[in-house]
Amino acid sequence: MEKKKLYQLIITGWELAKFYFSRDYKTPEEYDEFVNLGNDLLKKTAAEYGTVGKEYNFMRRMIVAVNEYCDQEWRESHQGTQTSLF
Repeated sequence: MEKKKLYQLIITGWELAKFYFSRDYKTPEEYDEFVNLGNDLLKKTAAEYGTVGKEYNFMRRMIVAVNEYCDQEWRESHQGTQTSLF
């Protein structure tokens, strides 16, 4: 994989985390914006690279890792409300 493509994949995962931390989600409906962005980023990656390959697997795992962290932080700060990308 060329350096530019890898850099873009890393930036995409970082943008998802930035999107989460730049907003104050008070309800599960508001949190759904974050969930939808994660799903959209994964679909975009699949459309660009296909669903079989290192790029897609890297992006999927990065989005899952960001989601797991944000989901845990959300539950801890919102009285047990749980949401998830999947």
